Amino acid sequence: MAGGDPVSALSQAAGEYLALRRSLGHQLADAARLLPRFVAYLDQNGAETVTVEAALAWAQEPDADPGSTVWARRLTVARASPATWPASTRAPRYRRPG
Repeated sequence: MAGGDPVSALSQAAGEYLALRRSLGHQLADAARLLPRFVAYLDQNGAETVTVEAALAWAQEPDADPGSTVWARRLTVARASPATWPASTRAPRYRRPG
């Protein structure tokens, strides 16, 4: 990164996720463009984990017209990859009682 900034765990995980999906034959036009933007948003806000609140805030940023498909595409990208993110960025797993 420019200026010697270290690559965040989220950024590294996003790169690994995109590489894995590409190796499986996916083109990922939206994800390749939007996922780095989501990670940059998280990094700028000091987030160390992916949360629903952060995904919604990013998806609904003022530059996104609510009447377009931007919000939906952003949310798809934000929610598509958590299983491949580092353990420190994943939400805790809960078992259903019973």
